Amino acid sequence: MEKVVNEENGVWELCPKCEYEVFILKNEVSLCPVCHERIIPCSMCTDCNDVVDGWCTKWNVRAW
Repeated sequence: MEKVVNEENGVWELCPKCEYEVFILKNEVSLCPVCHERIIPCSMCTDCNDVVDGWCTKWNVRAW
């Protein structure tokens, strides 16, 4: 089942790795369909101390 894409549940952003436009879901790890980079939205971060050099050490993904 495909997820609903609208401005209430996420935002369109460029993938930090390949710059393909990806819909980043709020509160979920998103996956770039081109390069398969895992992207986490900042709304998932509960403790900013987990983000080191742009990477969330809790989820082992790029913080967005």
